[in-house]
Amino acid sequence: MTNNYKRPLASVRLFGFEPDATLRESSPLWEAIRQAAEELRTDAAARQLSPGKYRAVLQARYRNAVEQQRRGDSGHTNPVSAHTAHVCAGKDLVAT
Repeated sequence: MTNNYKRPLASVRLFGFEPDATLRESSPLWEAIRQAAEELRTDAAARQLSPGKYRAVLQARYRNAVEQQRRGDSGHTNPVSAHTAHVCAGKDLVAT
């Protein structure tokens, strides 16, 4: 079985979550957190966004997806809202 504690955390890279202080360097998840944060910075730079702005985009994407799920939407639509798309000024928002 693989050691998933060393894999970049999807919650950080794909949804922009930030770990609280208790999960920082003393946690067995630290390496996964660090790698995910580095990938998020790389993804942000590729989209010509600051990491903070890109994190906000990802968090909005997450909230929209949760809201669609809560409503029972069955379509596979892009969960990026018009506001989020406007904030990003048309930058490519596809997670890599």
